[in-house]
Amino acid sequence: MSETGSTAATAKWRTVFDVSTTLAMVVLAALIVWQGRARFFGTAPAPATSVPVPKSPISIAGKPTLGKSTARLAIVIYSDFECPYCGVAARTMIPTLVRDYVEPGKAVLVFKNLPLPSHTLATAAAVAAGCAGDQGKFWPMHDHLFAQPGRLAESELRSAAGQVGLDLDRFEVCRSAGAALKSVDADRSEAESLKITGTPTFILGTIEADGRVRAREIVSGAKPITTFRAALDRLLAERS
Repeated sequence: MSETGSTAATAKWRTVFDVSTTLAMVVLAALIVWQGRARFFGTAPAPATSVPVPKSPISIAGKPTLGKSTARLAIVIYSDFECPYCGVAARTMIPTLVRDYVEPGKAVLVFKNLPLPSHTLATAAAVAAGCAGDQGKFWPMHDHLFAQPGRLAESELRSAAGQVGLDLDRFEVCRSAGAALKSVDADRSEAESLKITGTPTFILGTIEADGRVRAREIVSGAKPITTFRAALDRLLAERS
């Protein structure tokens, strides 16, 4: 091969290499952007974890609850205010469950805390939500915190308390008193005893005569609403 031919061939392969490299970089960048948007806007699937169905009934006494006392089913969620997947569930799936199952009186929704060790702001946020609950505004605080992902710094928690209409003096007294933190720790200990290590985790079950929940199915992660519909409709059919 002549020098000219060799040079032309080298140039050709360099062009192919450059184009391939550029395409790979574009694909990688698109993937990173998609993952970032998914986490922020609530389209990323949560990683599935295997949790055994608890053998003993679960107490829900004193926990934030939505629904009617005559409901036959309970949806117990273990959640973390700093968890992006919990935010997905709170903004997209939970409102549908409330509309289709809680408001018609088919199920109650119960919230329990599981602030993960890697989420340094989650425990303080859980305490703030608990103190909002002391003023009858747990669910507005829950919705507000999940509507603004990542805004859980101290000043932002106080701002959130004001925006949902809390008495700020009572809010601060509650946060410093320790009872709300004790409740969060109790939820976390219960989750550990049930081998729940990821959030969100949902326990779907029937409500016993004593008010406790007999777990029937576990849903780990921010699964599609169809997953919950299938499980809840099956349990309702069994109780009819």
